[in-house]
Amino acid sequence: MSDPFETPALEPEPAPEKPVLSTAEVACLFGRTDRCIRNWVTAGHLHPLRIGWSVFFRRADIEALLGS
Repeated sequence: MSDPFETPALEPEPAPEKPVLSTAEVACLFGRTDRCIRNWVTAGHLHPLRIGWSVFFRRADIEALLGS
């Protein structure tokens, strides 16, 4: 006989994808260091979004680079 007060196990919902990625996240995706990613920005290979002192990259831009 099952317990009437037992709650069913809930499956965790996947977290929605963030529209922007940090420098560390981009470095991890490319298998490079943070410094390398900053060098790519300086060279014009990547175009960051700057919010205050923070630097982010559009997920769609990075996925496009990874796909090509």
